[in-house]
Amino acid sequence: MKGFWTVLVTWVVILCGWGVVSVVAEDDGWGEWADEAPTKKFILTLQQGVRQVACMDSLVLVVNGTYVGPTLEVNEGDNVEVLVLNKMNNMGATIHFHGVEQRGTPWADGTAYVSQCPIPPLSRFTYRFNANKAGTFWYHGHQMLSFTSGYGAFIVHPKEKQFDFDEDAGVIHFGNQYMESVQRIIVGLKSNPFVFPGNPQALLAEGKGLFNCSAFSECLKCTFDDGSCRHEVKYMEPDTKYLLRFTNAGILSFLTLGIQGIPMKVVQTNTGALKPFKTDFLDLGNGQSYSVIIKTPKKRGHYWLQAVMRFRENEGIIPARVLLDTTKSQNYPKETPSVEGFPSTFDVQFSRKLMNKLKSKEPENLSPEYDQLWTLVSAQNLYKNSVKWTLNNYTFQFPGTPALLANQYGVDLKDVEVTEPAMPYDYFTPLAEQGLSEFSKLGVNMLTAEYGQRVRIVFQNGLNLQGESEAHPFHMHGGDYWVLGRGQGIFNATKDMEKLNFKNPPMQATTSVLPMGWTVIEFLADNPGFWLLHCHIGLHSDMGMTLVIAVAPEMIPEIPGNHHICGEVTVNKVLKRNNCRA
Repeated sequence: MKGFWTVLVTWVVILCGWGVVSVVAEDDGWGEWADEAPTKKFILTLQQGVRQVACMDSLVLVVNGTYVGPTLEVNEGDNVEVLVLNKMNNMGATIHFHGVEQRGTPWADGTAYVSQCPIPPLSRFTYRFNANKAGTFWYHGHQMLSFTSGYGAFIVHPKEKQFDFDEDAGVIHFGNQYMESVQRIIVGLKSNPFVFPGNPQALLAEGKGLFNCSAFSECLKCTFDDGSCRHEVKYMEPDTKYLLRFTNAGILSFLTLGIQGIPMKVVQTNTGALKPFKTDFLDLGNGQSYSVIIKTPKKRGHYWLQAVMRFRENEGIIPARVLLDTTKSQNYPKETPSVEGFPSTFDVQFSRKLMNKLKSKEPENLSPEYDQLWTLVSAQNLYKNSVKWTLNNYTFQFPGTPALLANQYGVDLKDVEVTEPAMPYDYFTPLAEQGLSEFSKLGVNMLTAEYGQRVRIVFQNGLNLQGESEAHPFHMHGGDYWVLGRGQGIFNATKDMEKLNFKNPPMQATTSVLPMGWTVIEFLADNPGFWLLHCHIGLHSDMGMTLVIAVAPEMIPEIPGNHHICGEVTVNKVLKRNNCRA
């Protein structure tokens, strides 16, 4: 029967060196409510491979043999089955479908040590879920090598056409490329003294980009004709309306996009239809997705789409570029002219005004009332003299046993619950200057919401240890949230209420908290599960800017029998719980 664990365990494999046990039973892992939907099946094979990325040979995670994995396309309401084959022989893996709420299937969220154990080396796992919302999603890993590569698009087409366009031009993924290996970067982040990798050496569009050869002598060839160095090209027809989808898969770089001579009509976040508005430039925070409509000029020609890095010093960083070609001549221009008029690197006002234009297409008319209020202050602190990022002075430590398994099998996670800073302070003055400790605590910070509660979160930006304030894009797993508003300075619940939008706030799965500012979101806790909330700058989340939201844990459905087990959940625990004898 779907949605329940059949008691019969057909086989057990113990991988002693990895500490993960695979338990496979007859249950297929669907939520009960998806029984009648058609099923779309895919296979994703994960391997390490050397690929030439932005002119350099790099060890990357490839999906089905390619740096940017295949686009998976389904229709709204379809069941989705994705078999993931981990063919790496020394590394676990998971796949997260970014923006998919996994309603009724929290075990398919793909978050290592929260929703599941990593897929062991040379093993497999099948993700099964329902595509209940249309929109632009993407998949990526939540383990080690998947930091910078191993991502692809997941498109859910609506039952009825939502927007006025002639052709769907697909997805453009933007990313970051480092000359250092991901393993070395992670070791540096966790070392003492702390080693930060700095800016990426290249910005990528569809896995293609250029190093600044004058700055990096190791870049041996940056010729325009080299396949890995040549910009991505999208062939289009003149005088045609195209739907373009963008995602930012980079682990550090906040981006702003612009198209040479072509305005963009912004129509959708990942799933939330927007009241359309036109803009020449669009901010794209890490983890974010947007859909825009462009109309190509009547005159055939070449038009450059350009993405620049903002809110960090970007001298020497070549923008990511895509050539929109309506000539079909394949006679590409030798020069890549810059798109003019970009906002300055640290222009917070531009970004705030742009983000305030995001309004839901349909009125929400939310009540100003809420059931819980959490204030989360992001700051950089020290833990045992190692540099860490924190939320409310807690550096997140992933539990040894995934939260979902711990909940089902009665394992104590020894978590803490910190919903606000221990004491108010001036978030924009270095701690040492206020006579406060710069040292953080380490733990599994888990916040709990009861079923049906409205939870309001105030994200309050703070400082890093250099006294600077950075942009932080916060992503919540398990569903979208309303973005009620944002502002500059320290949030004041009285005077800043008038800045909050309860009439038509946009729905997003990821939103940016700008430097020296605050952002207020709200979500309805109606999807039982354990859901990560984290900064989607991969370097920051790995350094601790993460927590877990436990939504109605007593209502979480039984985990299907195709899961791996690890940590304190043993085969004996599994068999005992199902009234079997080991």
